[in-house]
Amino acid sequence: MVKLVAEMFRHCKAIAVVPDAVAVLAAAGVSEGAPGVVVAEVGEAVSQLARLLATHRVWDRFGASHGGARTAGATRADGRQA
Repeated sequence: MVKLVAEMFRHCKAIAVVPDAVAVLAAAGVSEGAPGVVVAEVGEAVSQLARLLATHRVWDRFGASHGGARTAGATRADGRQA
């Protein structure tokens, strides 16, 4: 589970855990306050996770040097909205 959470974080995927599972975040080296990381009771965690999953990735997790901090209105090489 720890490896999976670390990979999700590295690939800018949304992560949600209940408060009893924050030890998994710590073991994976993931900060509870990082963008796209939700720590909440089940109902709220699912609600927040659903909103985050709609964006596919949490690009603002890393700085511009890692492809994050996308500019509003920017387009990708394939012409789709970034």
